[in-house]
Amino acid sequence: MTKRASPLAVHVVRIHYRHWGNYSGFNQLTRFLDRERIRLSIQRVPLHPNEPRWLDRLSKRIAEKLAGGQCVNWYTSLDVVADALVFARALAIGTDVVHYLDGDHSIGFLPDLLRRARGLRKRPRVVATFHQPPDWLADIVCEENLRSVDRVTVVSRDQQEFFARLAPRVPVVYIPHGIDVDFFRPPSPGTERPGFRCITVGSWFRDHAIVLQLAERLRRSSDIKFHLVSSGIREKVPENVVLHRGVDDATLRRLYQEASVLLLPLKNATANNALLEGIACGLPVIVTDLPAIRDYVPGEEAIRIPENALDEFESAILRLREEPAARARIARLARERALTFGWGRIAPRIEDLYREVCGASPAGKREAS
Repeated sequence: MTKRASPLAVHVVRIHYRHWGNYSGFNQLTRFLDRERIRLSIQRVPLHPNEPRWLDRLSKRIAEKLAGGQCVNWYTSLDVVADALVFARALAIGTDVVHYLDGDHSIGFLPDLLRRARGLRKRPRVVATFHQPPDWLADIVCEENLRSVDRVTVVSRDQQEFFARLAPRVPVVYIPHGIDVDFFRPPSPGTERPGFRCITVGSWFRDHAIVLQLAERLRRSSDIKFHLVSSGIREKVPENVVLHRGVDDATLRRLYQEASVLLLPLKNATANNALLEGIACGLPVIVTDLPAIRDYVPGEEAIRIPENALDEFESAILRLREEPAARARIARLARERALTFGWGRIAPRIEDLYREVCGASPAGKREAS
């Protein structure tokens, strides 16, 4: 007779990014967790507090007194409130795992308090996922922040190296970012693309100056257009650049599907939502060559440009315009690569992590005869 393991009570704390749609971002994980194995609750925390700065600073100071140590630099009064609610929940009904989806913002007094608190039926295990690149993490997080965290997960391998040096006693696991490969998908066969479109999506760590310089260089190529989906552009743009702001999910997918290539000049990166969305839609990628980018597109599914070399970006665009067969081959490889990051594959790895950190059996041993 087969007996299924009882579900784990997992409380997820996530930052609410207003610019993310219903199918974008790491918070999509919660849609794909197996509800037969995970009893899930979610705490959504706004990104920016409305309180005066002095009140925000005071809240953080109180939190650090409770913790007996530091909170991460981006921790705010809203995170303090969220932690208080999570602690009350752990006291009242019990929790197996608290997972901070945005450890860069959220690690404050709660992990230390959970470790020291009396009256808990069992101490919830704390998992924290970090998204910022190592040179940013160095200014956000310190070893003291992590002393009561049970497991750190990262979305690029260079972050793993950073945490191994920063806090060698804390286990660190690399689990890639996922993507909804059913929503973000290639266009139907035979769909006509209007000219040769280069699409760039997002603002964080994007090098929009490169995109605008490329547009200036290619103004005489009337069939090449640049579509820029971002709220971060304020300057005047060339006439071959189309700006999109505040697009909904269906419009964003349509823009990907109508594009010929995904153009991503970057200043820095770990996992990149636009990269995953683009390859899931079957787009060839022209992207800055960075260590974290190679975690996601290490092969021929992308053209990686070293050091944002403008001439090489231009050559890659012109090559893909002139070689539709090469473009189709790279697009096929991109979609195949994206399928390996489908949330249906990534979420079970995180479920296994929850069971491991609680001392339960991983996926291969979930059921016992």
